[in-house]
Amino acid sequence: MQVIGLTGGIASGKSTVSYYLMTHGYEVIDADEISRHALEPDTKAFKQVIEHFDVLEKGTINRTKLGDIVFNNKKEKEYLENILHPYIREVIIDRINHSKHSLVFIDVPLLFEAGWDDLCDYTIVVSCQKEIQIQRVLSRDHCSYEQAMARINNQMSLEEKEKRADFIIHNNTNYYDLEKEILKVLKEV
Repeated sequence: MQVIGLTGGIASGKSTVSYYLMTHGYEVIDADEISRHALEPDTKAFKQVIEHFDVLEKGTINRTKLGDIVFNNKKEKEYLENILHPYIREVIIDRINHSKHSLVFIDVPLLFEAGWDDLCDYTIVVSCQKEIQIQRVLSRDHCSYEQAMARINNQMSLEEKEKRADFIIHNNTNYYDLEKEILKVLKEV
């Protein structure tokens, strides 16, 4: 079995690539989906998060509020990651170990930051030009330019991720071109 790490920056198109892979028969283990489950009521992580962050609303965690806190405060981001990362990594490893596929993708936004590229045979970064990334964040998140830049700058730069990746999928134009980039990389792995 080969494990392929899939990562990218905010609004680079990683989720689109992940969706393409899933809809074309590939197994994709989604760290964000595992993270969302970790923040459901009655989990250990849920209790730790609401004890530290003021984000509880009507019995659930207000994820937008939590995101605003951690995207604007490095210490708070690290605190949240120290709660979530051990759980997410454990679930990813378990799913890899129980997979029946010969090729498994792990979709992890913080693949390099968390050091989880050690789980991978190869890594792919989905990248785009900075101006495109900014416009996508503004459009998708309906936030201010300053908020968009804070979210982008709070992550490892796409340039740094590209240096660390085995393969790069460029997502600067349209879905048709993105699909060509995906297919080119799939031939290599």
